Amino acid sequence: MGTWILPIRAGLDEHWEIARENQLWDLPNRQQFTVGDEVYFWQASDKGIVGRARVIAPINIAPDSRPWLKIDDRKYRYRVKLESFEDHIGQKITWSEAAGALGNPKFPAGQVHGSSEAAAALAMTALFERGRDSAAHGTPLPTFDATYVSDSVDYGVDLRDHELRAITIRRGQPQFRRLLLHHYRHKCAVTGTTEDRVLEAAHIRPYKGEHTNAPSNGILLRADIHTLFDSFLLTIIKEADKYVVRVSPLVEDETYRALDGTELTVPDDPAARPAEEHLMVHNADCQRLISSVTNP
Repeated sequence: MGTWILPIRAGLDEHWEIARENQLWDLPNRQQFTVGDEVYFWQASDKGIVGRARVIAPINIAPDSRPWLKIDDRKYRYRVKLESFEDHIGQKITWSEAAGALGNPKFPAGQVHGSSEAAAALAMTALFERGRDSAAHGTPLPTFDATYVSDSVDYGVDLRDHELRAITIRRGQPQFRRLLLHHYRHKCAVTGTTEDRVLEAAHIRPYKGEHTNAPSNGILLRADIHTLFDSFLLTIIKEADKYVVRVSPLVEDETYRALDGTELTVPDDPAARPAEEHLMVHNADCQRLISSVTNP
């Protein structure tokens, strides 16, 4: 199996999220990918390695339609399909470190770089895992602009750039997830699951730009619980000093029904706990769904 570094050009940082959303990557030149290869994405805007994924199909001719930002004028001829996308949340990995892991630290930055050596795969994995838990031990976390945390925030205002893409890109999502991983100590707030690969940053009020990426507008949830939450089939109610999980009566599966009434695990930092006003809006949306189904 091979190990690859795929560069994301400066000014196109959103392409990492686009790749994850569409489970693919387009290239101007053919590369010798094989199924099972690990690919690491490097952003030229001084962010280093931002994530990784796995090749699930041989490279093919790219179709005319493409999901990338309109400002990207490159001619893409080939497409590779990917899965198992994972954000990098450890210490920053520079280009020279990544290229060195693949055997050539002086390999020109910004070019596709690959290796079929088993040692390269092990070295890249070690780099990727390096400092994964450092956020819990003093490494500076991504910052959220506190000027947004005020009573004047209008969560109905959408600051995203709709014209760039039909599906809106969630800017800053990796940083938001890293913040929640830190505050929730890498545990799903509902189930206690500790497998990072299935933990997601759920917005209580819908994501509408960086101003809605406050920790108090998020909960760290396992992927399936996140889906229920976003579908208004599970919500969180603030009762006195506790946060209680409520599962919609529309959910029949006993595994999920058993979660009803359990207490949510919340961050130690009160400022990072779910804001009651956001939860109340979500509670109302859940109730509205129940009413629409039971009283059509």
